[in-house]
Amino acid sequence: MSKKEKINVSAIYNYDQILLGNEKRLAPYFIEEKNAHGNNDTKENAICILRYVIEDLLRWTPKMMVDYFNKEVIDKMKLETVIRALNKYFPVQLDKKKDYYWYAHLLYPDVIVLNDEDLTIKTYRDVLSGKLKKFPKGFLDGDGGEDRIRLCLLYYLEQDPFLTGSLNPPENAEDSDLMTIKELYSCFAREGNKKLKQIKLDHGRRDHFQHAIDFLHVSLPSKQRNDFYYHYYKFKVYNQASKAENSKRGRRRKSDKAAIEQLEELES
Repeated sequence: MSKKEKINVSAIYNYDQILLGNEKRLAPYFIEEKNAHGNNDTKENAICILRYVIEDLLRWTPKMMVDYFNKEVIDKMKLETVIRALNKYFPVQLDKKKDYYWYAHLLYPDVIVLNDEDLTIKTYRDVLSGKLKKFPKGFLDGDGGEDRIRLCLLYYLEQDPFLTGSLNPPENAEDSDLMTIKELYSCFAREGNKKLKQIKLDHGRRDHFQHAIDFLHVSLPSKQRNDFYYHYYKFKVYNQASKAENSKRGRRRKSDKAAIEQLEELES
């Protein structure tokens, strides 16, 4: 038996003593990373204890765990410390207070299959439907957040019947009422921010991209990306922004001039 196996056996023994009422909590060595003396067994110990509960004590199948594992079971089986240790690895797309099936995936990844793409799309669909008021904490953070928000936009583009034509143009594209890829770039250049707000992706755009057209371009599949349209319409975006800023400065100068003239009149 390896050292790791001995640690796991000891952890299970410690857990049994808690169930029997002889111990109040798991020894920090087994479950708290900061006290694990430099080893990487914290997660393995937590999984080992959880698997012991599911398979040896409850005698559940993976499917039964998906159906029945919840907070009540966690409390009755005194698994709070184990679950807290595993929650460090909980996907940001899911809710720790509701999506208990993730623990079944953690124990049986080949049987209970979940992947980041499916979880991301599920979360976005919940946001679109109003089931979730906003994206979960951490969903938009870092490089992973950028990847997820790009996937959300691509998902939306593929689901919208009008926009789908730009990604998969029909054979008789000239006679179609569907949007072309050129029109899609044009649309995001003109009113991309408004569109993103409608589809609940404006916050993600602000976190990771300067303009809506940047967001669109990197989110499209490589075969649909068009560098010419991207640079052309991005130039138009910058040009319009520059004109708007110059106009604003002109109004400020006129306002300042009027204020100076009023002061001069008061002083005279």
